[in-house]
Amino acid sequence: MKRREKHECLFSDIPDYEQSRFGELDKYESDYTVFNILGIEVWVEDDQLSKALKTLTEKKRNIILLSYFMDMSDSEISEFIKIPRSNVQYHRTKTLEAMRKIMEERK
Repeated sequence: MKRREKHECLFSDIPDYEQSRFGELDKYESDYTVFNILGIEVWVEDDQLSKALKTLTEKKRNIILLSYFMDMSDSEISEFIKIPRSNVQYHRTKTLEAMRKIMEERK
């Protein structure tokens, strides 16, 4: 028993970040909302966030998704969707305020 204790430990004693290495969580398309931005698919898992994004215009939704899900800068987004960089920044900040209000109302 002493020898075994040196090489074994309880599963509950293993930290969460190490337990994640032991298995894989299945991802199903039905668990996500998929938004298509000029040929790029962005998958959003959170239902409340998906509903808030659906209330936005396509242009505003694209800016938010490209910025926060695709990690694109304002200048990269402006080149991608062909609008001035200052407009991207303006739409991003105003849209975030609007989304925050929408999501707080639904709580």
